[in-house]
Amino acid sequence: MALTHSTALRDTFANSVGAAVNANGPPGSFILKVGATEAATCVLNDPAFAAAAGGSIELLVVPEPTDNDATGNASPIDAWDYVDGAATVIFSGDETDITLTKATIATDDIVKLTQFTYIATP
Repeated sequence: MALTHSTALRDTFANSVGAAVNANGPPGSFILKVGATEAATCVLNDPAFAAAAGGSIELLVVPEPTDNDATGNASPIDAWDYVDGAATVIFSGDETDITLTKATIATDDIVKLTQFTYIATP
């Protein structure tokens, strides 16, 4: 039998993740990277995520978190971080976890974060 968690516990964990992104002088940010180098940073709304339901939290995207003047990089995005207001990494992923309309971000590109769902492990 596989290890599972109750939905209530998953909601608690997901809400804790959302609260951590809002910590230390909100708002937090979503950072797109090439290796360890930042290519774009979208400042999030405060709060960044809606309350958990079904073990997941949805990013609040009204208004859309946007970087109007991306740093850019000649290589494709391969990593990302959600950080709190003090730039402490709360959770991370790679390019396989997100959908980009353009894999390589140029200097001065406009980058918008239109949707993201964090799902606590069942």
